[in-house]
Amino acid sequence: MTTVTDSRRAPQFVLRHRLVLSREEAEMDQAALGDALGISRQTVSNYERGMTQPKRHVLIAWAMATGVDLDWLTTGTEKPHQDGPDGASRGLLPGLDSNQEPAG
Repeated sequence: MTTVTDSRRAPQFVLRHRLVLSREEAEMDQAALGDALGISRQTVSNYERGMTQPKRHVLIAWAMATGVDLDWLTTGTEKPHQDGPDGASRGLLPGLDSNQEPAG
C-alpha cells in the first residue's frame, strides 16, 4: 500500500525577499530607493540579493521610505499597533508636541 503525502509547502520569505517586496509595493526602483536612503543602487541590489546584510539604521530608513512596518521588514511578522489617546497609531517615531517652545 502506498501512502500519499501532501508535498505542498508555503515559501518562506527571508529578509532579502521582504526588502524587494517593500520596494516594489512602494513603486520605487533601486536607484530611487538608494537616493532616498543615501546609498548607491548597487548597495540596494546587494541587500536585495542577500549578498550583504543591511545594518539596523538602514532597515529603519528602508521601512520608513517604503512605508512598511519595521517588524515585518526585519522578522516577517507584525506587532499589533498601539493606539494613543487621540486614536492615532504610534509608529516608529514618537509624536511631536505642537508647542515648540522649551518647557520651562
